[in-house]
Amino acid sequence: MTENGDTPADLHIPDKTEAIDQVTLYTCLKNCYGNAGQASGCCMLMHRDFIMGPVKDTEAFLMRLKARYGRKYSFDEVFIEYKEGKKLFPDKSCWQNPKNFPALRVKIDSEGRFPCRFLDQNMLCSVHDIKPLMCKQYRCDHLKKIVELL
Repeated sequence: MTENGDTPADLHIPDKTEAIDQVTLYTCLKNCYGNAGQASGCCMLMHRDFIMGPVKDTEAFLMRLKARYGRKYSFDEVFIEYKEGKKLFPDKSCWQNPKNFPALRVKIDSEGRFPCRFLDQNMLCSVHDIKPLMCKQYRCDHLKKIVELL
């Protein structure tokens, strides 16, 4: 604001969609599930009965990956189908429901976090700007409460 209460001409005031996008980005990278410093909790299975699926824009996502990295990715490199998923996590009911597939492929790790294959070593999304629609639209309960305030 200027001294007389006017908004400076060069100040960009985000619309509601932009504000939600910015709050979402900050919350997910700096305050995931309300835990300061935590990021990408929704991109890891950990102990939860949770699945990253279904991914409905598989072909479009594969094309964006090809454009980004200059090589064709096979469906199986990126996604898990029901038959494989139910065997990977027989104790998780989400993984036993065919309606939740295809799901994004997870890394099988010794810590039991099972992160999305696109999380980098800092647990940040390496494909954030081209990620599947499912990832763009997902909001955990914590984030839903914050967005409702905007």
